[in-house]
Amino acid sequence: MAFLDLTGMEFRNRKEFEDYLEDRVDIGGIKGGLKLVCTLSDFEKEDKFISALSEMDFHVVRKHGVVFHLKRGNIDFFVCRDQKYNLDIFLTDARKTHDLPPLLNFISFTPRISHLWIQPVLMMNIMDELIDRYPETTIPFFTARRTISTEIQARYRPSIERTIQYNGIDGVDTLKEMKFYYGVLPKIIEFSLPIGVRFKLDSRGIITLKQGLFSDISPIIKRIVKQILGVRDAVKKSGFKIDSIPTRTKVKFRRFLQTPWTIEIGEQIEAFRMLELLKKNEDDYFNFILSNYSKQDDNRPYLSARLVNEYRGTSIDIIYHGKKINVYPIDDVDIGISMDFFQFVTEYVDSTAVPVGG
Repeated sequence: MAFLDLTGMEFRNRKEFEDYLEDRVDIGGIKGGLKLVCTLSDFEKEDKFISALSEMDFHVVRKHGVVFHLKRGNIDFFVCRDQKYNLDIFLTDARKTHDLPPLLNFISFTPRISHLWIQPVLMMNIMDELIDRYPETTIPFFTARRTISTEIQARYRPSIERTIQYNGIDGVDTLKEMKFYYGVLPKIIEFSLPIGVRFKLDSRGIITLKQGLFSDISPIIKRIVKQILGVRDAVKKSGFKIDSIPTRTKVKFRRFLQTPWTIEIGEQIEAFRMLELLKKNEDDYFNFILSNYSKQDDNRPYLSARLVNEYRGTSIDIIYHGKKINVYPIDDVDIGISMDFFQFVTEYVDSTAVPVGG
């Protein structure tokens, strides 16, 4: 039997479904906690979304208004679709190490969908706000990483990139100390609040509620959505089209017109360093590879490159010059690779980077 019983129920919007989760679901009774995987998508039609799921072996059991009951093998998933914000929230009791990866692969490998990425600075802000509100909050687990983010200082060996995983009851103080001395920012934090709430926050937009009510994490979801919508809106202002230009000989030439969106960073870095980061990313979880590039380093560094996501079959061109990175869509505007690239910039280049529409 599925971990949610929606027999005979229909939900007209996300709020109705969240009210159901608040009033009718015993989180403590879900082994391993309730996992929410938050995503953004821009599928043109509902059947395109369902078709994309089917290609990754997710099958629709039943539709309950804006909520779909899905199954993959013997694992149950539910997804609530919010058309207003292009937000799809997947819910499951699947084990993270064994049963969740197929869903994460669907998000990473499918065009027109993206993780609801949580930027490093927002993760830290959420932590600070929770501690201010509940001073007895503990952090029993966190994972943090240092990259070359220009505005994050490190007192010890600042040129070293590092990843730290920590278990302990003093995680609040330890994470602050690690940030101060080693310049790391969190990627995963588990919170235990004194009001009986326990949840884990993952930068990929994964929230695991282990104890408490849905309303305890709902404000955090709203914070994440508000932040990421600014990136989505900038991406939506970009464009790609092909114009046919007639000639006197009646031979038509094609002209490719690309309208970029822009990422502004606080401090410029050398083009060769940006290139190193892009090459290194080929081994990370953003799934794009460097196809070709040209660069120069002088008073105003310049780098032009093409990034390809072989899984999604989508590409973008980027031009880095000074403190701006222009992002040009190719063939079509894919929200997936665009959102991935912005998260890459905030994790590797500048955690305070700002998206600007084209």
